[in-house]
Amino acid sequence: MFAYQDVIDSVKGLANSDKVRKASHCKLLEFYSKQLGFQSYNHLKDSLAGMPSEQLLNVSLKLMRNICSIRTPSIDSSYYEFWAFDNDEIGYYSSWIGWDSNGREVRAPRALVAKPTATQLRQLYEHPIYVVESDKEIICWRHKWKGTALIPEALAKDFFKWSFNKRIKVSKNPPMDLVRKHANEYIHNMMFE
Repeated sequence: MFAYQDVIDSVKGLANSDKVRKASHCKLLEFYSKQLGFQSYNHLKDSLAGMPSEQLLNVSLKLMRNICSIRTPSIDSSYYEFWAFDNDEIGYYSSWIGWDSNGREVRAPRALVAKPTATQLRQLYEHPIYVVESDKEIICWRHKWKGTALIPEALAKDFFKWSFNKRIKVSKNPPMDLVRKHANEYIHNMMFE
């Protein structure tokens, strides 16, 4: 799924976005290459360049999964937290936008400040928290990796249009007796579709 250049560009992206470590770009390339299991950045490039295409397919998928699990979100975009489950169900962190004509809450994905969210979720959970920022990455996350992903706004709205298009379900005059009846159904900000 991922080509040689996808992996190399992603490693460079890790180095470019690292504002924590006080090191040169070259030292950061070395650091992240070692984090991915290689002796050096040159070893990473040479190893991938010399692989047969079928082996590169498998190795690049694993490398991109690791890259997405350590990537820091960009500060240039709002991100949304989504979950992909083994049964192909999708969930997301949501906010209330109204009630429907049956008295049930209507919820839509809630934008997050991604950098602190990624840090906190990674400290809180043992499972990976992916930061996916391309079509290929979101497809692999949804169908192969599963779990929690932080997704930039444009990509999330492109892939999960139905989750964002909820305003049409909000009733202008919801039946308050039904709203009260269903009031205890929503005790958290998680939605599943």
